[in-house]
Amino acid sequence: MKSFKPQCILCGSMTFNPIPERRRMLRCAGCGSRPRTRMMGLAILRAAPPPNGLPIVHFAPERGLVPTLRARYGRYWTPADIDLERYSKSWVGKEVVFADLSQPSRYFRPASVGGFIHSHVLEHIPADVGYVLREMNSAVAPGGFHAFIVPIRTDTFEEDLSPSLPSDVRLARFGHVGHMRNFGRSDFFERVLVHFQDWKRIDLSNLITEEDLRATAIPTHALTDFSGTSVFMFIKPE
Repeated sequence: MKSFKPQCILCGSMTFNPIPERRRMLRCAGCGSRPRTRMMGLAILRAAPPPNGLPIVHFAPERGLVPTLRARYGRYWTPADIDLERYSKSWVGKEVVFADLSQPSRYFRPASVGGFIHSHVLEHIPADVGYVLREMNSAVAPGGFHAFIVPIRTDTFEEDLSPSLPSDVRLARFGHVGHMRNFGRSDFFERVLVHFQDWKRIDLSNLITEEDLRATAIPTHALTDFSGTSVFMFIKPE
């Protein structure tokens, strides 16, 4: 019997290397994608709405995901970040738009966006996460979508926006010196999902199987648990 070899859904590579700090996680040797990046790509390909003539805003664009989104959304794909120096036009393919998500309405008018895509971004924003989500969701046009991943490290939500919190303390509490909060499993609805109550949540387990995940080296708990690899995707009502 032939041994099974997964293949990256984003670039086609069949070579994966362990991520030392993430047990059982594999990074694609071809495009550098982590499992969460491949999971977002898989979710977008299987479930996200097609272009609707409005920008599809991709915050903190991951290099491995760029070709997939550029192919799917063409000129409507809009990479955005607060730190533009992180990006080279040679691989992004277009200018990255400046946007500060601590004040989304300054950059995105109501109903002006066809979709938001972001992974491991919300934990970095130095503003109330409920306020940020409400403002972002206001910017999404009817029929548009919001797809995101956040790290879920603890049982309950914890946040500290103080700029005076020492870096070593922030690292110990939140796992990264740039993180403002931990998202928790037990109160994820009250802290995050409550802001999508009137939206349609896409049940990815109806569109993606555990075999699909294994085929591209994504842990199966991405579908079965709240984790830092799980994609949450919502469609705004028409």
